[in-house]
Amino acid sequence: MKKIFKNFKIIGIAMLMPLMLAGCGNNKATIASKESNRQTSSSVSSSQSALQIAFKHGKYEQASGLLSVPVVMKNTGSNSTLIDSNNFTLHVGKVKLHPYQLGAEPADYHIDFGTGNIWQNTLTFNTGVHLTDSQLKEVKLTYTTDSGKVITAEKLGLTASQSENRVSLSSVNTTDLGSYYKQTENYIKQVKKEKEENPDVQVESLKDEFQDDKYDQLRAWVAVPSTGPKGSSNVVLKVLNNTNSDFTLSYGDFELVDGSGNEIRVDATYRQYTLYIPHGKYTTVAIPMESSISSKNRPYHVELRQNQGGNFFTTKDGFNPIEIAFSNQVDANVLFSLSPTKYPQKSIQWSNQNIKDNAITADVKLTDYFNLDNKSSGYKVVGNNDDGRQLVEPVISATPRWVPTTDRTTVKWKVKDLSKVMNYTHVVLQYDGKTILTLK
Repeated sequence: MKKIFKNFKIIGIAMLMPLMLAGCGNNKATIASKESNRQTSSSVSSSQSALQIAFKHGKYEQASGLLSVPVVMKNTGSNSTLIDSNNFTLHVGKVKLHPYQLGAEPADYHIDFGTGNIWQNTLTFNTGVHLTDSQLKEVKLTYTTDSGKVITAEKLGLTASQSENRVSLSSVNTTDLGSYYKQTENYIKQVKKEKEENPDVQVESLKDEFQDDKYDQLRAWVAVPSTGPKGSSNVVLKVLNNTNSDFTLSYGDFELVDGSGNEIRVDATYRQYTLYIPHGKYTTVAIPMESSISSKNRPYHVELRQNQGGNFFTTKDGFNPIEIAFSNQVDANVLFSLSPTKYPQKSIQWSNQNIKDNAITADVKLTDYFNLDNKSSGYKVVGNNDDGRQLVEPVISATPRWVPTTDRTTVKWKVKDLSKVMNYTHVVLQYDGKTILTLK
């Protein structure tokens, strides 16, 4: 993966392994026996202070090894505290997982939590496997307070009151994601109109309009983790909020629209919950939809609405429209990956191609968030003569396997024997039948 607004190198991709691991938020879990010392209380009151927190969770949802769960916390005591995202723990058998963070993509947050405050969010963990229903029954979610007390979350009932669990925080000012896209759409239209009327006009800056000079630096992507005809009823949303502002997404304000205009809302069990999107961080979540998202109904696009009211609208007129892609990856760490032909063409550039012996090299520059899935089996070298004769040579290796950075990267393809095919008049390197490089 890579950061769009600031380049960096990431930790290597961890592949799926059936190992028993413990301790790290990105560890992958296999299921062991029940823990003997089960915590049963849903709130803890410290004798040293008047801090008391009620902690509840909604339904667990899974996609590509990720497990997401809505949570609600209430400070019912008389003392204030701090919500630290690193203090949440998912217990899967004997394995303990902390909230998901991929490599160098920061995803933590800290929130002042005053007396009487209500906080709601969706937590995501990387289990690395798909847990069965019976295994999910044994999963436990806990939070450790500053004093070291461990609180075990109770399950929220299906009839939980939406108004009772609505966020109420004095320490955090947020804008809902729908309002953000509508604000930026209106700003872009206004700037365009003013420039058309007077090319020399001094338009209002982002700082003046939004009190945030980085207000255009929010990006979001949706991955559908299935390419089969059945599709997937769960999608994964990833947001890079590189602005100076915090946002929220109410799941009731999010939907997908297929190529025929059919609207697919978020599943009813999630619509009352929200996602917190802190500034300067990545946020990743698995979202259940009310019906399957199938590749045969492409293209899809995302629509939002403002503050749980009004009409839904597309994000295409904002600074950075929400992108959506189908992925057949089962590993969350490479879920947001596209092949050379599926990659947005304006966001991938090939240069400096060279042929030496039986190897082809070229530099690739990516400007989108998606990894480049550089699988060798998709490539072939094709030679054609004007008389209709053709020769195809398969690529036997392509390195690196993944390109996970916006830094310029050299890709190398090896062919068993290039000499014969290079004698043809027209020679190209193709991926899935589409030309990537013209070699001759």
